[in-house]
Amino acid sequence: MVLAAVCTGCRQDKPIPKEDMEGILYDCLLIDRCLDDAYDLRAQADTTLVYIPVIEKYGYTQEKFLSSLRYWLSEPDAFKEIFSAVQEKMKVRLDELVEAENLSLETEDDSQAEDEEKVLEERKEKDRIKLLERRDSLVKAREKNKRDRQNRKDLGLDENKN
Repeated sequence: MVLAAVCTGCRQDKPIPKEDMEGILYDCLLIDRCLDDAYDLRAQADTTLVYIPVIEKYGYTQEKFLSSLRYWLSEPDAFKEIFSAVQEKMKVRLDELVEAENLSLETEDDSQAEDEEKVLEERKEKDRIKLLERRDSLVKAREKNKRDRQNRKDLGLDENKN
């Protein structure tokens, strides 16, 4: 009995499960990336204080996280699995952001193409109107010439006689 009590007292608490460690490390890396992009915030931030809300979000204390981190670091193969999973999540997130950016650019390109197409259509319409006006002008000129010839003919002033 005494031996069981001593061993129980010596037993280390279980570490934070791998899945939760993955989530905590992932969120902490995202925060690091945000802070890297905002240098003025990075200079002001005490990163240990920045991480505490992340750790608490998963239901753990800073002390529990640190002791679990020490545990997982002492198990290199297991920690490698955790960090590989975090890297994969980061890669997936980056791919999502790149895809969203590409969609945004495609939308802008589509919008620009639509604007260019609209301008082209407007130019075509203006050109069509000019052609119609020119055609009408030529038709009127032809009709005037025809009337003038008829008037000259009626007056006996045939062009062939001159």
